[in-house]
Amino acid sequence: MSGLSVSGIASGIDTSSLISQMIALETRSITKYQQRIALEEAERVTYEDLSSRLQSLKSATEAFSADSLFASLSASSSDDDVLTVEASDDAPRGTQQIKVLQKATAHRIGGGGVSDPIGTRIAAGFTPTDFGVSTTLSSVAAGSKEISQSADSTFDYNSNVKLSGQYSGQENVSMSVELLTDVPGPNGKVDLRVSTDGKTFTTLENVDVVGGVIALDEADLGHQGISLTIDNADATMRDGDSFMFRARGQASIEYSIGQGQRQELLLDSDTTLVELVQQVNDDPSLGLRADILNDGSATNPYRLILTSLTEGSQGEIDILANESIISLDGVFAESPVSQSASYTGTASIEGSLKAGAGNNTLVFDVMQGGSLATAKFRVSTDGGLTFHDQNGAGFQLTSDGAGSYTLDLDSLVKDDNSALFNTEIGVDLKLTNNGSVLTQGDTLKVDLYDAELEAAQDALINVNGINLVKSSNVIDDVFEGLTLNIQNADPTKTITVDITEKAGDITAAMNGFVEAYNSAMSLIHAQSKFDPNEDAEAPLLMGDPTLRQIQSSMQRYITGRISILNGDGPSSLADIGVSTDSKTGQLLLDSAKLSEAIGDDPQSVRRLLSRFGDVVDGSNVSFVSSLSSTKAGTYKVEVTQARERAEVTGAAASTIGTAEQLIIRVNEDAQGSGSIRSMVVDLTAGMSAAQQAQAIQDAFTQRSIDASATLENNKLVIRHNQYGDDYEVSVTSNRAVGDSGFTSATQSKTGTDLKGTINGVTADVEGDLLVGRDGYSSDGLRVRITNGFIGDAGEVRLNDGLGSSFANILDSFVGFGGLLSSKISSFDATISRFEEQMTRVTERASRIEDRLRKQFVNLEMTLGRLNSTGQYLAAQLASLPGVQISRKG
Repeated sequence: MSGLSVSGIASGIDTSSLISQMIALETRSITKYQQRIALEEAERVTYEDLSSRLQSLKSATEAFSADSLFASLSASSSDDDVLTVEASDDAPRGTQQIKVLQKATAHRIGGGGVSDPIGTRIAAGFTPTDFGVSTTLSSVAAGSKEISQSADSTFDYNSNVKLSGQYSGQENVSMSVELLTDVPGPNGKVDLRVSTDGKTFTTLENVDVVGGVIALDEADLGHQGISLTIDNADATMRDGDSFMFRARGQASIEYSIGQGQRQELLLDSDTTLVELVQQVNDDPSLGLRADILNDGSATNPYRLILTSLTEGSQGEIDILANESIISLDGVFAESPVSQSASYTGTASIEGSLKAGAGNNTLVFDVMQGGSLATAKFRVSTDGGLTFHDQNGAGFQLTSDGAGSYTLDLDSLVKDDNSALFNTEIGVDLKLTNNGSVLTQGDTLKVDLYDAELEAAQDALINVNGINLVKSSNVIDDVFEGLTLNIQNADPTKTITVDITEKAGDITAAMNGFVEAYNSAMSLIHAQSKFDPNEDAEAPLLMGDPTLRQIQSSMQRYITGRISILNGDGPSSLADIGVSTDSKTGQLLLDSAKLSEAIGDDPQSVRRLLSRFGDVVDGSNVSFVSSLSSTKAGTYKVEVTQARERAEVTGAAASTIGTAEQLIIRVNEDAQGSGSIRSMVVDLTAGMSAAQQAQAIQDAFTQRSIDASATLENNKLVIRHNQYGDDYEVSVTSNRAVGDSGFTSATQSKTGTDLKGTINGVTADVEGDLLVGRDGYSSDGLRVRITNGFIGDAGEVRLNDGLGSSFANILDSFVGFGGLLSSKISSFDATISRFEEQMTRVTERASRIEDRLRKQFVNLEMTLGRLNSTGQYLAAQLASLPGVQISRKG
């Protein structure tokens, strides 16, 4: 405002006071606005407090939807030294009785020894040779630079097929040749494809067949140095026939683990045992652990030990090829080592060491010297720690009549006359007489060695009276959600496994919910309670409709029942121990009742508290999962097409009278370009129906085809193990009516994919799952259907429990755009409007004050001029003669 001030100079009026009073009158409404703003801010603070408490309540409510809350189970074993257990949410609640009859062991094999692990070159025996033979596939020998048949080869013709070839490369490669068309006779054209890695193929069209011979060179095969002739003059080749072989140009140890792929340890001319061990242990993908064992023998003591990293039969090591000097397969006896100053003859082991002979270091100690015919020995099987001598009588050699003397190891006995060896050895110790004699104290040492140090042994457990075979000591496929960890085997002990809910976590979550609810409700109650006889003034939000709406919504839900549960277990919080104080609206928790409800039916408690899906009708459907967009409700599931496997069934099978051949084709890409594996299974005379099924299954196993053959109701059933229309199986017999139950008319079947509806709407399909479609209430609902079932599968119920539905109610209050958010925003708008009005009043008063001050200034100035003029006139008049001017105060 203007700083001008001429208050009463001329007029004598207190203009400043007068202006102040007039402005005060003009701005008196500001006080009312300030009072309104203070009230709005107080109400906003209260609502912000309520919003904060409801946010806390929402968080406490959402805790009921956490997977960890109900997945937290207590799993215990009565003997952790034998078996430990782990459980997830899906584990079956209750008690299981388990015996650990046998622990799984990893396959361990050992190799023949070398004298120096650092200096000995273990590939020294590999000599590349040219290959150029013609032989039947069944007798092709594996070896350096040779082509050898793979067990994966499949033939749809006679077994006199011949391969010949040559390889001059330096790598080891696996070749695959597969016919894509039939060859109707010894001459014609054929389409085929070739591969050097089993994954990528090159197609060759119109390849000549001359006299039953297909000739391929290195340009056709895509690898330098390989040429191949396939000779099958006496039989017809067919689409799907395959030839698989291995061409080697570098020394290696080739192996597989279980039914896995071929693995290879490459050896160059300088590779030592130590370097091989490092190569194995530096690459976990090889599936092995390598060690060096010093067995203490006089010669070649350093042995390679290979241990499978996979337990059980699935980890069995199969040596496919070995071009090293280390024997890794079978049993063998090393040459005897003599320690004698007098004997100059030769010593050897005669015969073939039998499997199961075990690993023994034999020591033959001369206890009575003399010629080979008279000397006596004592014998040790543990390297000289303990000896056996027939109670002092000793053992003697037997002449073979040709100048040599032998000792039959299997005839040796202990002092109690029991056999020295637990199993038949099958070899003799042979000494050749050259006129020398044996002296007391002379010794001979012989190492007997079995490459299989420890067999691949599966775990064997008994669960609730049922024996189960498992390939690992970590077993997670007996009960869903339950993992058994075998520590030791003890067939005499029955282990009790208890799986129970951890009620403590649920109780803690409920306590948090009750506390947060009571905090919010106490504020609401404080703002709703007014007694004029006791309270000086009513609460700020007394009678506020927003507050009443929030209060009634919360109380209605807390005290109400979930109708979709239809009395199936507890359907309200009161059923699990949560009650409401009628006066204050506060919740009270009976922890004992809650724990009892959890113990009686934990799934019902979960259904009440969280978003939960289950089956209310039907045994061929199960709930899997849902999305946040899936609406709560009951959904009817109908299967219009069953999910089935490709499967053919013959007529009743009988014992094979006349030899029969089954031509079986398995297609694993029936809806695409096709991926057909063909094979011929020979059923020989005398085979029973069960033996026929086993022969077919063996053929599938040898070729790693994921199919099975079983005998069901005395009929052969051949099926692919996978479901769906990608798979097709066909069977043809070479007999018009075979004893196998199949005929010369090809029987073929393609699998089918699942089809169905959810609440009448066609569902999407994922394997054995029906999935609710986008845009419908079932959006994202996933249910699993029993394979092979068609028809009414049943009904699935999805319930929004407390953790979901009440959280949604609270979100409508405190979420973005929710009731409280809007309410708090309205306070801000009202306060802003009052502040704007105060600004306008202040600005108007300022303008009025400026105007009044200017007016009063002008008044004083005018009065001042008039006073000056009056004084002048009075002075002039007084100066006139005879005029007297009288002045009055």
